[in-house]
Amino acid sequence: MEAVPSFFNKIVQAKTSTATIERQINRKFKTRDKSVAHLAVGRWFIKRENWNLEKLQQIFRADTKRQRSTYDSYTLFLNDKSAPSTSWNAQQLNDLYEQPWHFKKTVTIKTILETEESDALNGSERQSLG
Repeated sequence: MEAVPSFFNKIVQAKTSTATIERQINRKFKTRDKSVAHLAVGRWFIKRENWNLEKLQQIFRADTKRQRSTYDSYTLFLNDKSAPSTSWNAQQLNDLYEQPWHFKKTVTIKTILETEESDALNGSERQSLG
């Protein structure tokens, strides 16, 4: 189990709207942070950051695994409130994401024959028009 960062406990206990945290930034082969480019691979340094209420709300935001009236968990925490959640049904999940799920269509011999008949009829109509 991962250890909880010390700043997390301080934020939760104080119920603060601003926090100064310390982030450990590691230098790895694919690190995107330019501030560690001068370090050797495997080294790190501690960076202090000031988080305002907006950043805290972003960090503590609830995920979309369940349907909620509000996803702003930190404001609910500050106000000593809670919000109920319900599970998504398949249609709501389909509408939630940009690319809908593609369900396989059940095909029977009857539907194949009906499709072939309608294609044959459409083809004969085209020939009579042409």
